[in-house]
Amino acid sequence: MVRRFSTALGSTTKAFKKAGVFDGFIEVDTKLYIDPHLLSISEAPEIKDASEQFRRYFMNIINMLKHATSPQSAFWRQARRKLEFHEISQLSLGYSKDDTRGNAIGKKLAAAITKTAREIVQAGIDAPEVFELIGVLEEGIGADRISDMTAAIIAEYLLRYSQRIASELGLSTKKRDFQEKTYRIPFDKQKARFVILVPSDILRKLPIAHDWGDIDVVCMHNETLRRKVNQIIGRTWRDATRKITKRDLRSALLSQPEALRDLIEQYKAKTGSAYDFQLDPDGEILWHETAQQYVSKYPLDLSQFQKVSADNVFAIVQSICDRFKQLVERNGLHQLFYNDKGRLKHERAVQLLFFGIADAYCEANNLDLSREPNAGSGPVDFKISRGYRARVNVEIKYSSNSNLENGYSTQLLTYNQAEKTQHSILLIIQTGNHERKLNKLQQLKHEAISGNKRAPEIVTVDGRRSKSASRLKAVATE
Repeated sequence: MVRRFSTALGSTTKAFKKAGVFDGFIEVDTKLYIDPHLLSISEAPEIKDASEQFRRYFMNIINMLKHATSPQSAFWRQARRKLEFHEISQLSLGYSKDDTRGNAIGKKLAAAITKTAREIVQAGIDAPEVFELIGVLEEGIGADRISDMTAAIIAEYLLRYSQRIASELGLSTKKRDFQEKTYRIPFDKQKARFVILVPSDILRKLPIAHDWGDIDVVCMHNETLRRKVNQIIGRTWRDATRKITKRDLRSALLSQPEALRDLIEQYKAKTGSAYDFQLDPDGEILWHETAQQYVSKYPLDLSQFQKVSADNVFAIVQSICDRFKQLVERNGLHQLFYNDKGRLKHERAVQLLFFGIADAYCEANNLDLSREPNAGSGPVDFKISRGYRARVNVEIKYSSNSNLENGYSTQLLTYNQAEKTQHSILLIIQTGNHERKLNKLQQLKHEAISGNKRAPEIVTVDGRRSKSASRLKAVATE
């Protein structure tokens, strides 16, 4: 069963929202990230204090690198160690898959960042913001690592925040020691794990450093330098950060320090806002509430299966997929596939929505639903099981997915072998006129069956927005 932080800790979603606390999920990571650029404007007093700590942390590293003479010098090694960070999995953000602490930035990446930072310092630039931009310059550094890095640096302040919120909302807590101090922070008794809370106003889909829009490269109004930089990286920072490799961009900026200064100044001047949890444009949050509403309104009676077994679990999963198809095509659920601008959301949004609905139906029928298990050959979207043999894999893809055919002919068959699964379903969300691709899949299925091979089942769900106005109105009033 999927649980919100608020539910797991003995509170409510309404209370978390009023307090400005991110109400994530215990069992499912949310692809939102802590943006260091937003720390100073957070309404949480602890986080405002943390923004200065964040700046001091990197100023300290810059001062070390100013005195570092070689990778073997004490200052260089000390700077490198301070650039190693662990993931804080209790946040349930990003890409962590369990309770273990993985390396957000390990020794190898830290060494590369140290080298780049040292070159920047040698170029006469000592702005600590350069470390917030390191994801633009260094391979292997993405939004998830920037978020984990930020969380690790301000961990003490997040613990203070969590302790205060837990006290104000009367949450379930337990003592936790951190750097010779003791905090009483939220504790999920069911999973026996701590939960570190985060203010909603420091979370974004992408940190601002990764989202440049069409900001011009100014280059200090130096026309000669502007032309030179344009030839190397393009006319805007969006061109620079999206159309050339990080290695080439780093080389260009280090050879033209004025351009790097321009990048830093424009970054410092950029304004940003937190993720819009009300609209939820990427479908990261509302899928859970929506799924509960739909399942409550349209219950699925599986009483015909008096006892779940390896022989009938596939039929049960098929029933869940068929009900999902009905909810999408007849009951307006397809509207959740699109954002407020009418654009199709990422596949993940639909996967989460199906997951929420399937989870509720499975709970009602004592089925175990695992999301994205990994058996060594890559992730599978869902595995529904009861006991060792009763397993069915379900993978969801848009019909527009370029990997659709491979997902059927290769991926599912490989996963079946890895997971020792007897049955699998490819749930296709039709997002356009892709009949040729869909017919090809049916042909592959027929050929597999004719050759006495296991053929994954295909369920096609029409998720297109081309519904009649009268039908949409009817759905809205049901």
